[in-house]
Amino acid sequence: MNSGARTAQGIASTVEFGGFRLDLRRRKLHSPAGSLVPLTPRVLDTLICLVRNPGVLQSRERLMDSIWPDSAVEPNNLNQNIAKLRRLFCEARGEIPSIETVPGRGYRFIAEVRAGCLPDLLHRSLAVHQADEMMRGWRKAMRALRSVILENKPH
Repeated sequence: MNSGARTAQGIASTVEFGGFRLDLRRRKLHSPAGSLVPLTPRVLDTLICLVRNPGVLQSRERLMDSIWPDSAVEPNNLNQNIAKLRRLFCEARGEIPSIETVPGRGYRFIAEVRAGCLPDLLHRSLAVHQADEMMRGWRKAMRALRSVILENKPH
């Protein structure tokens, strides 16, 4: 754990797991060897959502709303992102898994996550989760309102 894991707000900006180092502020992932790991923005968003809530089961819906806000995407997009992350973390070669699938419910990041300020990170993740829940409700209400307006629009 290093003291540089805090931002001005007291939130961990760097986390480590399985030898990887994820800089949340700069949105960069470094391999155990220290090299930069190229990830597409949505795969990186998927990783960040999981790592910010270690050990917490996250529903597919919550992940999709966080990764693709205000966009309609197929659930297979999330499956592909998870598969890419698993390949990256070498789970296919029999190493300890980092992402657990809970059939019919969602995913959980189960690798040990270390940061200079993990309690702050967990505290923030709860606040982010509550804000996500509120936004999800708002988005559903807006979609419902939009469909009612469109259905009642004179042709």
